[in-house]
Amino acid sequence: MCIKLCKPQTIVLAERKIVLRNPRPSDAKTMFEFINSLVKEDAPILTSFKRVTFYDEQKWLKEMIRHIKENKTHAIVAFLGEEAIANTSVAKGRLRHGHVATLGIAVKKNYR
Repeated sequence: MCIKLCKPQTIVLAERKIVLRNPRPSDAKTMFEFINSLVKEDAPILTSFKRVTFYDEQKWLKEMIRHIKENKTHAIVAFLGEEAIANTSVAKGRLRHGHVATLGIAVKKNYR
């Protein structure tokens, strides 16, 4: 089911190399910084307004990766160097909602 973007891709935007790829366990620190930057700016896409702990981010990332491996979710993170600057995911519905998907997109303020 996985298509082209399941393999890491490099694109160039405004003379900057952006790497698009699936998240990895080693991305916990940059993903922790990414989500908390959205909390700090009070981004309207969030369901919570409190900072995420590093432990909670590791737990979320582990669950996300498990869902990717189980083909329940497709997720891509955009990196500029070591910094996560955007992410997107498509999560499949379950049971009677198997024909429905939830799309999430988040981009750091300085890159929108």
